[in-house]
Amino acid sequence: MEHSTGSPGARVVGRAAERGRVEEFVTRLPVEPRSLVVVGDAGIGKTTLWSYGADLARAAGHQVLTARPAEDDWPTPGLGLGDLVGATISTVPWDGLPPEQPADAARLFLEHVRTLSAVRPVVLAVDDIQWLDDLTLRLVRHVLRRLGGHPVALLATARTWGQAGAQLPPRHALTDAEVLQLGPLTVPELRDVLHADGARLTRPDVCRIHEVAGGNPMFAIELGRYWQHGEQQAVRRTPLALLTEQVESLPAAGRAVVETVALAGPSPLSLVSAVLGVDDLLDHLTGPVAALVEVSDSYVLRCAHPLVASATRAAIAPATRRLLHARLADLVEDPVERARHLARGLTRTSEEAAATLEVAARLAARRGSAATAAELAAHSIRLTPSRAHHRAVPRRLAEVTFRAAAGQMALAVALADDLLADLPPGPEHARVLAQRVLLDFGGAEDYLRRALADVGDDDGLRGVLLDLLGWQLGLFKGRVHPAITHCEEALAIARARRDDEAVARAAATLSTVSLLAGVPRRELMAEAELLSRSGSSQPLGTLLRVWPGVFRARQALWDGDLPVARAGLEHASQVAQTLGSEFQRPYRLRDLAMLELAAGRLDRARLLVRDGLEAAADAGNDQATVWLSHPAGMLAALRGERSDALWAAERLEWWAARVDEPLRLATAAEVRGLLAATEGDWAAALEHHRRGVSRLDELGIVHPGFLPVLPRAVEAACMVGDAEQTGLLAGALRARAEQVRAPWVDATLQLARGQALLVAGEPGEAADVLLDARARFSVLGYVLDARRSLYFSAMARLRSGHRTAARDDLEHCRDAFTAAGVLGWARLTDESLRRLTARRGSELTPTEQRIAERVHAGLRNREIAAELFVSDSTVEAHLTRIYRKLGVRGRQDLATWSARRAGGTG
Repeated sequence: MEHSTGSPGARVVGRAAERGRVEEFVTRLPVEPRSLVVVGDAGIGKTTLWSYGADLARAAGHQVLTARPAEDDWPTPGLGLGDLVGATISTVPWDGLPPEQPADAARLFLEHVRTLSAVRPVVLAVDDIQWLDDLTLRLVRHVLRRLGGHPVALLATARTWGQAGAQLPPRHALTDAEVLQLGPLTVPELRDVLHADGARLTRPDVCRIHEVAGGNPMFAIELGRYWQHGEQQAVRRTPLALLTEQVESLPAAGRAVVETVALAGPSPLSLVSAVLGVDDLLDHLTGPVAALVEVSDSYVLRCAHPLVASATRAAIAPATRRLLHARLADLVEDPVERARHLARGLTRTSEEAAATLEVAARLAARRGSAATAAELAAHSIRLTPSRAHHRAVPRRLAEVTFRAAAGQMALAVALADDLLADLPPGPEHARVLAQRVLLDFGGAEDYLRRALADVGDDDGLRGVLLDLLGWQLGLFKGRVHPAITHCEEALAIARARRDDEAVARAAATLSTVSLLAGVPRRELMAEAELLSRSGSSQPLGTLLRVWPGVFRARQALWDGDLPVARAGLEHASQVAQTLGSEFQRPYRLRDLAMLELAAGRLDRARLLVRDGLEAAADAGNDQATVWLSHPAGMLAALRGERSDALWAAERLEWWAARVDEPLRLATAAEVRGLLAATEGDWAAALEHHRRGVSRLDELGIVHPGFLPVLPRAVEAACMVGDAEQTGLLAGALRARAEQVRAPWVDATLQLARGQALLVAGEPGEAADVLLDARARFSVLGYVLDARRSLYFSAMARLRSGHRTAARDDLEHCRDAFTAAGVLGWARLTDESLRRLTARRGSELTPTEQRIAERVHAGLRNREIAAELFVSDSTVEAHLTRIYRKLGVRGRQDLATWSARRAGGTG
């Protein structure tokens, strides 16, 4: 479908609408960047359209960074990054940056693209993005998200197959990119493609080829060539089989070249020559071989298309495959790549090879490629001799970790259970139990208590298990007081052993659980952070365990320090991406969603929840889905999406029953209460939130910021008009605030005080207190809380007679809630405004109405008093109340109001 000369558009046959989409992508990049992923089956013409777009971008003066990965590229972390920055490598210190430092790579790549985009728009052009290595894929996603609004966008192709063609592949870089689905060419378009390739076929022949190829131009070209040579029977065979046959028909020397490149992936000419022992390799890259293997200007060889590599590998005899892998293992320099070839070239056990693979697996994990790490770990187990059984156990446990981190949860759990079944009681069994708990929290407490019975004299392992038990009891089951006991013991063991990593982990867990119990020990969190920063490297356990920095960020979110929470949670999310831990990713997205909900950025929270639920589903991680059900339910409830909110609440309740986590019942109560409030059923909202409060009280959880059902119960009681309940609940909140001593809790207490004063009939004092609460929330950045405080202060002002001020505040609230999509509060403020407008002046008593009419007639206070047979002071008191009710400043404003009312405009 491509010609070597001519304009970019000359290479594209048909596809007028699709060309328009690509042209629009290029045109709007400087002012409205939006990524575009061209999706379709292999050979459907994605690369042609992609090349067209890249050429248009260059012609427009944009900077185009290009990567064209192949199937063999994706296990090698950072390979695509080198392609993307290769054209401008002199401007960035990539030389000497080892792949073991993905966080540094993320920072440098972000700054590199930011710098380029300040000069001219940047296109990240990636052909066959499904083969982009995991590290580069995460860095591309990171850059696109961090540089939103900058003239930076992705132009990529992604392969689908057969019936799945309508679905976007899971390994694309940006879930909110525009998707351009390429369907089959029409018969006339396919005829033009075949003619451009030199084929001269009758229309019936073209129709037959179109039918067999499914309108796929690449397959059609191959079929057309066979058809012209009189091999019509070829149309009854699959295109992949035809490619395999084409490889098998090559001369021996040419076939060896294609086979080597197919197994090695993109490789320097010197490496392929060394593998084959050939000096004049370029002599073999002619004729049919040249159609299957490309040579770049820098003499890097790669298969012309991923299908060629797949077909070639399918055609290689097993003995030849092993021999080629063995030769590659002797020649490649990268330790991970060398280990991959070593593993595939060996069939007999070898402790030396197994140890090499074990080390390489850990290196691959540190580079951010958990899938490669899992593959190497599995080979290391296979190659472990039976006499080295004691070495097989940690290797099997490592594979469990890597499988889970790669998002293969079901396989990880099965491998862990098999290992447990093979081990007798003892420290090794306990260590595997500890890892098994991280994969599936069902029965976690029982697993950990069994493990503690197995540890014997291993104090280090005992400390790890006690910390895990405290973490499980406190953060998942909500039983904070026994959790504190276990965490304190774990910390004491870690201190006695002078194990900084264990101290950091135990101190962070203890600080967090203690804060939930209303006993702040923030100095422990500071110690944990200090020790974590001073650590030399992230242990592999962090692929699955929560990190001290995450605990610190969550505490900040509960306390009311959004900047610290945001910095910590965004950093943790970035680390999870660079580590390649698909196990961690949904949890980190959940935390970020909770952050955005607190900040009032509901649209951003929705994207995070969606991405998190997709990541959890892809990994088969049910417990992560449940954790995400909380922000998903809150978001749906706030927006009045009843079915989604009920799904989330029911999911939480189901999980609570399944794994005995009563804390999930409290979160479900919050979701149900929010939904009831949105629907205007404040009595039901009060009942749900009080149920949540009772559940937390039973568990011993004190911190209102962890799960704010108590502040929401105060609010619901106020809306119901139950002064007694409002006062009692506000008193309970006051007691907790005194224990926790946190800015958000103090602001929430101020809001509750104002609500209690309002419902008790003291609107004047309530307005001042509520305005102070609003100011506190605004300073902290808790936008929705600030707007709710403003609503209540508006109602207090209204009851105090300051109608104009109340109306202005309510209009501000309505507009803000409507813009944010907070349906219940938008509706509530709108109803309040309608009542205020409809009843303007109707709240005056008959006496006040008569006084207002006489002021309008121009009478003085003494004259009014004489007509109504009251004292002057009584008239003055009535006027003061009239001014307050109507929101007017004096007699002149009152006279104007009376005139408008008399004229029917009030």
